[in-house]
Amino acid sequence: MVRAYRKADEENDEVAEFFDRFWDLAVEAARRKLTMGSGREPKQSEVAQALEVAPSTVGHWRKGSYFPREAMADSVLELAGATSEERFRFLAWRRRVHPLWQARRHARGRAAVSSAADASSARVTKVPLKATVAEPRGVAVPTRAGREDVAGLPDGTGERTGPAPAWGGPGPAWGGEPEGAPIPAATPRGHGGGRYDPPHEDGRRPRPAYQEEPADPLSRAADALARNVHAQWEEEAAWRGLDIPPPIPPRWIGTRRPVIGPVEVAVGDPARRVRFAALPGHTRATADLVHEGGLDELFALYAGLGSGRIVMMGGYGCGKTTTAILMLLDALDQRVGLPAGMRVRTPVPVLLAAHGWDPRRQSLGDWFAGQLATTYGFLHAPEYGPDAAAELVRGGRVALFLDGFDEMDDARRAEALRHINRRRRTFRLVVLTRTDAFATAVEAGGLPLHGAVAVELAPVSPDRAIGYLSGFRRSPARGGDELEKLIDRLRHSPDDQVSRALDTPLNLSLVREDPHAAGELLTSGRFGTRDQVEDFLLGRVVPTAYEPGREPGPDPERARRWLGYLASRMGRGDLDWWRMHHWAPAWERCLLNTLAGVALMSCVGALVFGPVGRYTVAGHTGALFGAGYGAAMGGLFGFMAALISELRDPGPGWERAIRSVVPRWARRVPWRPSRFAYSPAIGLFLFTAVTMAVGNQSGYPSGLPAGAVIAVTAGRAAMRIRVVSGVRPWWARPRPDGTDLVTALAAGLPVGLAYGLTKTPSYGVAAGLISGFTFGFMTAAARPVSDADTPPDPGTSWRRDRHRALAVGLTAGVPIGLALGVQNGHAHGPAAGIAAALGLGTIIALGSMVGISDAWRTCLLFLQLRLRGVFPLRGKRFLDDARDRGVLRAAGPRIQFRHDRLRAVLCDPRHPPAGRRDGPGGTDRSVGRE
Repeated sequence: MVRAYRKADEENDEVAEFFDRFWDLAVEAARRKLTMGSGREPKQSEVAQALEVAPSTVGHWRKGSYFPREAMADSVLELAGATSEERFRFLAWRRRVHPLWQARRHARGRAAVSSAADASSARVTKVPLKATVAEPRGVAVPTRAGREDVAGLPDGTGERTGPAPAWGGPGPAWGGEPEGAPIPAATPRGHGGGRYDPPHEDGRRPRPAYQEEPADPLSRAADALARNVHAQWEEEAAWRGLDIPPPIPPRWIGTRRPVIGPVEVAVGDPARRVRFAALPGHTRATADLVHEGGLDELFALYAGLGSGRIVMMGGYGCGKTTTAILMLLDALDQRVGLPAGMRVRTPVPVLLAAHGWDPRRQSLGDWFAGQLATTYGFLHAPEYGPDAAAELVRGGRVALFLDGFDEMDDARRAEALRHINRRRRTFRLVVLTRTDAFATAVEAGGLPLHGAVAVELAPVSPDRAIGYLSGFRRSPARGGDELEKLIDRLRHSPDDQVSRALDTPLNLSLVREDPHAAGELLTSGRFGTRDQVEDFLLGRVVPTAYEPGREPGPDPERARRWLGYLASRMGRGDLDWWRMHHWAPAWERCLLNTLAGVALMSCVGALVFGPVGRYTVAGHTGALFGAGYGAAMGGLFGFMAALISELRDPGPGWERAIRSVVPRWARRVPWRPSRFAYSPAIGLFLFTAVTMAVGNQSGYPSGLPAGAVIAVTAGRAAMRIRVVSGVRPWWARPRPDGTDLVTALAAGLPVGLAYGLTKTPSYGVAAGLISGFTFGFMTAAARPVSDADTPPDPGTSWRRDRHRALAVGLTAGVPIGLALGVQNGHAHGPAAGIAAALGLGTIIALGSMVGISDAWRTCLLFLQLRLRGVFPLRGKRFLDDARDRGVLRAAGPRIQFRHDRLRAVLCDPRHPPAGRRDGPGGTDRSVGRE
């Protein structure tokens, strides 16, 4: 078989061998499915039809420019008749080869940029585009626009450090990993100083790093942010199915609407200095560039525009966010290959939603810095210096892609436009908005946006729509005949309502995903307007995603009801899962926590005060006394933990009550969750716990000061782990500093003195050492670290919240439990000490975790909503599943519907949106995590 992408010297190239084997599998799968004879090889279009993919995708497989996803590879193996063992071995091989393919693919971009910057730094061997998938020398990868570009690597770059794997010889098509085959080097190096870390065990693409690390902390912060943003949006692009090149490449034209000032002002006078110099490797934009183009021209405009302001407009579903994501990934791919000095002049693009910004209360720069600090919390790490997020904004080291400008209400949108007009920007700005909404804002403000270029994304032409849908032809059983008829209708009647509605990427993708949509669209006289067509397609999203027999999950009716409730309560903003507790009364959660504390503590009290623990309080002991005493203490601490949990992020009712009680403070306190959460919450809880625990044994004159010092110490320890982006993993080596020693002394001295003065010196020494060592170790281990390799997403933020709660719980429960266990064990024996340490330490730890955990509070909310019949009990699993099915999507740690129009279609009028609360962060949905 002739393969276009193989060269004569590539016989030992493992990546090329993988694509060879995969193509053999795809051919065999098509032959089996289409019941062809063994003597006939199916055509490329027949392979695409059998596997239900676009012919262009099969072409990319042939060239090695598109790596098959694991689910597709597994499906091909199954159709080809592979056994379970052969499937397992091939998929393991795929996971190992994928990072090598990804590294070489991204090395092309770095090589091109770096060679343009310093052409004499290395001799580059260039290879034609058609000769792809060659690892040792010259690498060429198809560009996004499909141009016949060439790029390469310096001689000797990327060579294997060990012998080539012996994949040749006879064997099954699915190959597998021969016994004893050497593992290839996993760190191919690219031109221009870029390098890639070893691949992860799960096959994820290695994160880009830099051979030349910058010296100053702010540059290191920018590089860390670039790695994190790149990982975030590359992963989200995979979730959204954005192939590179995309199925429908975006096209744009310069707007003729009176919404901006003169274009000449935006591009600047060629003879004078402009606000933003062109990015490295690019030239200054001119007015001729602003007429029309595709993605490459739009990126050139972004890179060379002197004013740094672009407005990207378009209609509903025209692909504004998709285009922004592709531009962002382009910018980050090019940034990786630059030396440190050029990276300083290349800002890190960040995509944020605009609906959280209130220009009446915050400047755009302050809001941008706040969103950076909350979404990418690793910027709080000490290694990046104080207030790194704000410094990145002030220094122009970041660029803002402001999505959803049209989702702001009319008054805020007009004020936002006035604010942008009158403020001098230190960073590049790209505004994404619907055309009519931006025109309305300009009219309301009375002035166009000066110093900006506005482009409009063009509708998809009938020919391009036909080409797109033709690439996804189905079998007749899957609606193939109806799709062919719809394509004929587009070809012969391009001006009717249905054909005119299929001029956006969103609507075309909805038709492609739903096998029954085409038949409904062909119904004569059913659709009289474009809105009716769009509402029908959006109404089919949930039935298609939850089609019976597709995947285990809720039936379409229940999923529609739950998603309708979600859409109604979200309103027009994003979903912050950690703020969903405002959707149900707080007193119910307080009651649940109180009852749980009573039940758990009564059992622990019976154990600790019973024959095993023999714990005493004021001379009282015994299991019966312990159960009653434990129930009382459990109710008290359960209620306190619940109250603390609710007051960390008070709703409008709580806030009004607090402001009425302390009006003078209320005007000064910024009611952000992270500001109120840790020190008062944990401090109040531990003050009561330590005072009672030490006071019961050594007297309350000793217990009160011990509780006060421990409360302050624990509050400070909790503040040190406030960053959501990374509690230090348990396996990481803690690096204590002077503040950890102070923490250890502050925790150990009061406990040691309390026991030493009232009991014996040995009691005091043991209790003080255990308490101090544990507090010092936990604060060192729980200190925020730079976790820039893990992109923010809802699942990651959920896990980190649990890790944070565990760290705080251990910080509180371990020293107190050990101290009380040592005391009780010294008096009544080892068994009594263990019982006291485990029982009391567990209660303290659980109470602290309840008070600090957003995940626990949200789980209780899911229980409340399930009892009302409006949401499932396993709400987090349902949200993740809806994202897997393409109904929801992620924007950092927040959750969005696939499109705001879909949210509007699903809204249930019986459930009003959650109440809004103005504050320093704007609406309640704007408050991020810290």
